[in-house]
Amino acid sequence: MTPWRAIGVLLLAAVLGTAGYFVGRELVDDGGTEAQQPSINSQLDAVKTQEAREKGEPRFNGRLIGIDIAPSLEQLPQEARQEQQRITEGGCKAILVEEASSLDFRRPLVMADEFVLTEGSPHATACAGTPSGLGWDFTTEGAQGIPAAVSIARVTTKFTTADVPASQVSTQVIGGREGIVIKPTTADGLGQTSQVLFPESFGKTLIYASNLSEDQLLQVAEAVAEASR
Repeated sequence: MTPWRAIGVLLLAAVLGTAGYFVGRELVDDGGTEAQQPSINSQLDAVKTQEAREKGEPRFNGRLIGIDIAPSLEQLPQEARQEQQRITEGGCKAILVEEASSLDFRRPLVMADEFVLTEGSPHATACAGTPSGLGWDFTTEGAQGIPAAVSIARVTTKFTTADVPASQVSTQVIGGREGIVIKPTTADGLGQTSQVLFPESFGKTLIYASNLSEDQLLQVAEAVAEASR
């Protein structure tokens, strides 16, 4: 699955804690010129090589600022797995954005002009009969001029999956709020996914990015922190 083609399904994935499974490195056909492609493929190969070396490193599995993160759903704490099962069995459906107003930001979300809101955003979902997620999807120019995708989801669960080395996960104060940063393997983020999570009284705000540099990721996180303070 191409990262930016995952737009539209990530809100539900954020609710269910499976956003970390949306990983891919197939480049869209118009993602670069023929002259660019060999260079891009070479850099992607270098990223894969580095990730292969890191496979032997300890994976992050634990709780930070109230949010559980594990390499897979099976490795999450029992209470998180039970909550995920309850939501799945209860069923999920799209609802009107107005019906999920309790999950909206306190202030307007102001993104830099380079981030373009996609058609159909914002959108909302209800699971087990309760509003469970409110999300916005954006596109922008990412690494090597290839399209990047950013999804922002405010959801009612406090867990997520990310199969990454522990060294890539840290807490940072961003825009006056403490958040969790799951950074890409390389700073430019080429062909990689990354996340920032903020704990909320109702659950969490998740920023999920594909092909976005670490600097761009933190820029988005600043805007989210400002809107949610």
